[in-house]
Amino acid sequence: MKALRKEFWMEIRKSKSRFISILLIVALGVAFFSGIQASSPDMRYSGDAYYDESSLMDIKVVGTMGLTSDDVSSIESIDGIESAEGAWSTGCAGGTPSGKKWRDFSG
Repeated sequence: MKALRKEFWMEIRKSKSRFISILLIVALGVAFFSGIQASSPDMRYSGDAYYDESSLMDIKVVGTMGLTSDDVSSIESIDGIESAEGAWSTGCAGGTPSGKKWRDFSG
């Protein structure tokens, strides 16, 4: 064990510039990662504030058989829901000589 430790320090002494370079690269990576992690809650808060200010939707309810006006009214009657609105969308697939294409229509 003592020989291994001795060899470790000898390798560092022989190639100081390589050791310092690796150390700086690791330190830069740790600093970048911790900065991203620290800014994450602030970014979520800013996004939520923007969504509230712009009255963007918080949730999208989709039904395979569609939703009726009664469904939209019952969603709107839930506590905490300011407003709900209905919309339609449909998609169709078609074949072309180069392959299949998908088109989405909504309104």
